[in-house]
Order: sequence, then C-alpha cells, then structure tokens
Amino acid sequence: MYADLVPEWIGLILTPLAVVGTIVLLGTNRSLPNALSYAAAFGLNYLILSLIVLWVGSVATGLDADGAARYLVSLLMGLLFLGIGLAVLLRHHVGAGGKPRWTAVLETATPIRAFLCGFALSLINPNVVILLSGLTLIITSGETIGTQILGALTLVLAAMVPFAIPIGIYLIMGDRGADLLRRVFRWMMEHAGALTAGTLIFFGAIFFGRGLGGLL
Repeated sequence: MYADLVPEWIGLILTPLAVVGTIVLLGTNRSLPNALSYAAAFGLNYLILSLIVLWVGSVATGLDADGAARYLVSLLMGLLFLGIGLAVLLRHHVGAGGKPRWTAVLETATPIRAFLCGFALSLINPNVVILLSGLTLIITSGETIGTQILGALTLVLAAMVPFAIPIGIYLIMGDRGADLLRRVFRWMMEHAGALTAGTLIFFGAIFFGRGLGGLL
C-alpha cells in the first residue's frame, strides 16, 4: 500500500500555495504564530477529511483491493490535472509574475485570520484532490483499519512538509533565512505560471498513467 502512495506523498509535498503563504506570513509582525496557525489550519482540515473518508470506507461495501475504484479515481484525477494544467498554459503568459491577491490578506494577518485563511485555502487547492486519491487507495487496499489510519497520517504529514521547510529555515538561519525566503518568494512569483502548469501536468500524467494501466 505504501509504495502506491508515493505519487500522492510527492504531490502533497510540492505545494506552492503552502510555501508562498508561509513565506508571506513569516514576513509579518507576528511571523511565527501566524505561520504556525496557517499550517495548523491545513493540517486540521486534512486530518478531519481523512477521518471522514476512512469512516465512510469502513462502512461502505464492495471496496476491496481487486476493485476498479482506485484506478478510476486516479484516471479521473489525472484528466482533471492535465486539463487545468493546459488551461493555465493557454491563459497565462509564463514568467509574467505578479503577487496573488490572496497574499495581501496574509500580509496584515493575525494568527486567527491566518488560521481562517489557511482553512479556506486548504479546501480550494489541488491538494484536496491528491489527498482524496491517496485515501481512495488506502480504503480499497484491503488493509486493517489500523494500517489504513497510519497510511492516512502519512498523507497528512506529507502535506505539512511544505510548511515545515520555510519555518525551519526561518528558525535556524535567522536573518539569512528570511532573506533567502524573500528571494524564493520573488522567484516563485516570477515563474508562477510555469510552476503551476508544470506541476499539474506532471502529476496529471502520473495519475492518468497509473489509472489507465490499472483499468486495462
């Protein structure tokens, strides 16, 4: 089961939304409380969602390791990501840059506002689809409920990595870390179109290939 989750782990780790939001909050007056509140909102939301999906899976029938549900979800998710990625390429000039509007809210955030923003943003980004894909693999794996819970926790922990890295750099490197994070932020803004489209197309191809291979 865990080998099957590798693409989902990588997809959850490579989350520009988490990195950008955390860097912005680390530049505010209450840097660390704001960044931790933002990360906690994502983690709490994904944990709740995981528990709900596992509970639904435990009471549902016909979800076994030989079923096609896992591959169908992967196939559909791959098509979704490929479609959105191609749309981004067509609609946005790569390298155009520009700070996202939602970052302006975070620039003046308090810990409570950072938490609320994080909770909202955690629901409207591709990681939700990736998380659901991983949870589908877990509940159709035929493993015991304990193993399924552990698998779900690995997904939530993977989703926390893009928050932990900027916070760790900020704590360990001090002013040098803050300067590094500002440069990373500027680079990500300059290449936002390419990063978004490339990430979606790359993982879309992986998930589509896995789903198609499993259904054939």
